[in-house]
Amino acid sequence: MSKMDAEKIILRVKSLGFPELEGLSALTELSGRYLNNLAQLPNGEAMRILDDEKDYLAAQVEPVNSTKCWGIAADERQIAIFIYEENGSNCELLAWIKY
Repeated sequence: MSKMDAEKIILRVKSLGFPELEGLSALTELSGRYLNNLAQLPNGEAMRILDDEKDYLAAQVEPVNSTKCWGIAADERQIAIFIYEENGSNCELLAWIKY
């Protein structure tokens, strides 16, 4: 993915209105194998939505005074936003934008 793609993803993420993600300024390329936590979906199901064999532009945001981290993973077809505790535990999918 190009730098331009990362900038577009950051702008899209910031437009979603999560105050915790307003300071997002950079994404790093990471393996889906590292990012693909078992996540609770809004319908109550738990599953992995990323592909272990792909690389994603990603970031982890650690808000002040919170035990939970925010994670972003994006590729050319989707942006996924998660919230989770230490080591990816209790992971929840907050937004899944496909385009």
